[in-house]
Amino acid sequence: MKIIKYFYTFILYFLFLFNCLAFVKSGDLECKNNLLLKYQVFANTLCDSAEVNTTTITFRATCINNILYTFHITPTASAPNVTLTYDDLNCFTDLSDMVFTNVRFNGNAFGQENQQQVAKRLYFINCTFESGEIGDSLSKNTTLVWIEFNENSNLKNIYFLNIKHLETFILTRIGDLAKIPYIDNNLQNPSYHFKEILEKKKKRILVTEQLMSFNGLNCSRMTITLINATEQHSGLDFLNTINSIDELNLDFGDNLIAFPGIIGSNNNKLKTLSISGKFKKPSIIGLTIQEGLQEFSINGGGELFNINGALPFLTIPSSLKLFYIADIGLTTFPTFPLNIETILIYKNNFGGILPDLSSYKKLSHVSLAECGFTGTIPESYCMFTGTLNNNSLTGFWPQCKICYFDNFEESFDGNPSLEKGNCEPGSIVPNLEYYNVSNEITLYGENLGIFGPGNIYNIGFKVINRQSLFKAIWNETANGIIPNIIELNFGGTNFKLATKSLKPIVQSITKLGSNYAFKGENFSYNKEHFEVKIGGVPCEINYIAFEIIKCSFKTSILPNNGIDIKSTIQNFNIDQIISFTVNTIDNKTTDILTCASECLNGGFCSSTSGNCICGEIYKGSDCAILKTCQNNCIDSNHGYCNYTSESCVCVNGWSGNDCSTMVCTSDCSEPLGNGKCDTTTGICKCSQQYTSDDCSLPNQYISSVSSVPTSGGVVNIWGWFGTIHSGLSIMIDQQVCQHDVNSITSSFINCTVGAGSGTQSITLTQNGITYTGNNMFHYTELTYSCPKDCSNNGKCNTNTGQCKCNSGWGGYDCNSKKTTQPSTSSSSSTTTTASSSTTGSTETPTPTSTPVVEIPKSNTTINEDLGSAVINNQQTTYEISILSLIETDFSNNIVNTFNLSKKWTASVSTDNIYKFTQTIQESCNITYTIEEIKTERDYQWAGLDLTLDKDSIKISVSIKNYTFNSVLNNLQLRFESLVGDNNKNTQDNNECNNKDTQVDTSEIDKNQLLNYVTISRNQKVLYGRFINRVISDSRQTFITTSVIPNNNNNKQSVIIGLNLPHCTHECLIDPDFSVLVSPSYQECSSDLNNGRASWVLPVAIVVPCVAVAAIIIISAVLYKKNRLSFLIVKNKLNNIKLSKK
Repeated sequence: MKIIKYFYTFILYFLFLFNCLAFVKSGDLECKNNLLLKYQVFANTLCDSAEVNTTTITFRATCINNILYTFHITPTASAPNVTLTYDDLNCFTDLSDMVFTNVRFNGNAFGQENQQQVAKRLYFINCTFESGEIGDSLSKNTTLVWIEFNENSNLKNIYFLNIKHLETFILTRIGDLAKIPYIDNNLQNPSYHFKEILEKKKKRILVTEQLMSFNGLNCSRMTITLINATEQHSGLDFLNTINSIDELNLDFGDNLIAFPGIIGSNNNKLKTLSISGKFKKPSIIGLTIQEGLQEFSINGGGELFNINGALPFLTIPSSLKLFYIADIGLTTFPTFPLNIETILIYKNNFGGILPDLSSYKKLSHVSLAECGFTGTIPESYCMFTGTLNNNSLTGFWPQCKICYFDNFEESFDGNPSLEKGNCEPGSIVPNLEYYNVSNEITLYGENLGIFGPGNIYNIGFKVINRQSLFKAIWNETANGIIPNIIELNFGGTNFKLATKSLKPIVQSITKLGSNYAFKGENFSYNKEHFEVKIGGVPCEINYIAFEIIKCSFKTSILPNNGIDIKSTIQNFNIDQIISFTVNTIDNKTTDILTCASECLNGGFCSSTSGNCICGEIYKGSDCAILKTCQNNCIDSNHGYCNYTSESCVCVNGWSGNDCSTMVCTSDCSEPLGNGKCDTTTGICKCSQQYTSDDCSLPNQYISSVSSVPTSGGVVNIWGWFGTIHSGLSIMIDQQVCQHDVNSITSSFINCTVGAGSGTQSITLTQNGITYTGNNMFHYTELTYSCPKDCSNNGKCNTNTGQCKCNSGWGGYDCNSKKTTQPSTSSSSSTTTTASSSTTGSTETPTPTSTPVVEIPKSNTTINEDLGSAVINNQQTTYEISILSLIETDFSNNIVNTFNLSKKWTASVSTDNIYKFTQTIQESCNITYTIEEIKTERDYQWAGLDLTLDKDSIKISVSIKNYTFNSVLNNLQLRFESLVGDNNKNTQDNNECNNKDTQVDTSEIDKNQLLNYVTISRNQKVLYGRFINRVISDSRQTFITTSVIPNNNNNKQSVIIGLNLPHCTHECLIDPDFSVLVSPSYQECSSDLNNGRASWVLPVAIVVPCVAVAAIIIISAVLYKKNRLSFLIVKNKLNNIKLSKK
């Protein structure tokens, strides 16, 4: 079985390998390998990243996008004797270039006329051909053949008919010993043509020993190099057969040959003829150049190729545009057709001055190098570019050449006596006219360049007359409406030109002797356009540009006495005269402005200001208006009018154009940012942190104060105290708190106070300013008493004044019996009576028998619209809500009141956490969160150790960015607790528990850390506990709690206010509230009239207040069997009606 298994495995592997090999060898890779196998080489890949060298062949296949593009092969000396055939080469799918070096081919190895191409372009380097020819014909799809041959090549013949479909044919030799193949033009008609026969890489394109017939040869460019040409063996006579060649480049070396009598046939289309070689001396001036020729060049024709120093040609065709002659011994400068464009003559010996070429209007380039010319360069040479190297020229370059040298790189090297000089100011004279209807720009003037100006507007100037006239069309689509002034560049310098007639403006005049320089704008570059007169005498203009005119007098004819002399500048183009005055003192620069209109009523124009100088009681641009002061200086009560200056002269304490602005007596310390002057009152308006008449004194306040033991100690005070502390004193109650002068900063002071007790006010005086923080300082007691001594049912934590109740007891005073299950026996228990709302006395607990009492069900809802908590138990309802946020001044007067009811936005999150938000003052954000406490936990707040009972509620409040009206102001946070009947239609018999509302605030004590409030009704009691501490600007300080009088005399509610300090950055409040429903409750029935039960629901609420304000939302929740029920309400509690008594 194993043998069979292995056999099938081998078969599958062989089939897989066979399929892979078949795939790899398909297409170009298979063709490549078939070719390489002839040289005993096999390739695994189609594309080669580098040249591959083997013992028999060197090759490289280059790919583009994984497609074979070029294939090079070069057999080595060890290669087998291989002759490639068409079958070896025609299998490539779309090969662009095939390069063969030292390869042998049989006849027609590259395909016949209608066969598949080997490659688009074929390159043969030192290759051999069995027939001595490249084939009878080539594929129509082959576009280029390049043949380089040496002495080992056997190429014998090149027949044009065989390569008639090529676009490019290149034949060149390597080395002088190479045998030249015979080139035969066997074309019968010009129906087939080469697109180009040209020279590349300095190798001759077509190398032959003599010319062939050009009949039937249609070619755009042909370059021929004749090897060992002689007059008898050159074939130059075949030049008269040219009829379908555009450009012919012929090089026949240094052997003297007679110039052919005829070049081209009657229907010749030859446009360019370039000949390199030496010609015999012609016997007469009778040589001809075929008409229609446009470019004619003879390079190195030899010093004999002239007739007495003149050109040997009888005529030069009128069609000629370019003429190039080098080194033919000319001494007489030729005459050219009028349409000639380029003249290039080198290495001849004309001598004398440069010829006048001004009659050749289309001439654009002239190079006359090494021609023996002398003298200066004529101005007519400004009309074209070119070189005049290695002559004997003298003088200076023309300004047209100097000013545009960087643009056109004129070259006059090799003329030792010729100086370049500099582009002189005023040598470029542009003028511009713009025609709105046609948008045509006409630019005219002198020395404007050959090709027109450079510009930033992407408009091309058409050359009408070089150096003097150009035109262009302004493109409004691309450039918008043409501006009044545009900039054009001439010779690398920008020139401003006006596109419309603009009034000249003179800004300043500088005089030095009899020379004047007028600076301004809207002038010209043409001296003929302007005239300057000083004192009525014309000043000769030496230089003028768009922004300056310079003129001078031949003699000093003007008085030099410093008197202003009336002067004028006239622009003849707009026929306008500008008048001004000139100071005639030497080395004096006078700013000159012109008046816009005639000055009336005895006024005159000031060249210094450009305004009319009016008489004492007149004003206006033309002195036509009688002067008056603004508002008559407030009816002359605050000042009087000075008609000379047309302004009010204000009395002390007033300022402004009409003396209506009150002036403060100081700068109000405005540079320091302390205040600004109120110009309506003349009194400094200081920022909140500064005061005094000049806002220089700090307006101090206290934000937090540390506590000390009753024995006294160091008190740390934080707030704002500024940097000036003159007469600083600190009082705590009636005691002086000795401060350390070295500890004072703008935000901190410490001092040492003696022994004391309780909560006291702190007074800080400096700079004659007193600030009192009412009840802000607290002496920390060694022990604090607990409410009702914990009713003997718990242990008092004297560090805080908080009861720790015994098991089974609850409430802040441990006066309520906490039962989690109804009692099933008649065992004795302790019964307590709720404290009185007026005396706060407590009955002594006595043991009584406890019947089985069923606790009534309660329902707690949180009203998101009102921001309140409502507890319903039978007919009794408690509601706890935010009432308002109050800002009070130093005297406890109300400054601002923010009603916070019915403005909350609620969102609900998981794990019994509820969030409410509200914004006041546009930037003060208020947030509070309600959280159910699952397990009892201890926590610290402002240095106090406190406890949160299991199933209590923690409320966190955050207020940010409260803005005070004054630094002396504080905040008071007010909330209200209501109790009443809900008029619920119930069948419960509860009449035996009915009892009026009682409110107990006797436990509000500013000297205690913890304060309590009680509200009871129908044997159900609400307890509230408060912490008299706050975190002000990240530091703990003492606060007090106040009972706010109820103006409505509503005995069913109590309003509590938390008095907060002036917190500038952040204020955190964390009072702890316990809400107990602990009535002396009994079931109202005939059988259990005397049964009583006590039960407790603890709720703890923590409220932090952020950024200078605090809001407390007290949510009271009634528990039944230790379970909390929350209902987030989306609409108002319309069914609740609180009874108001």
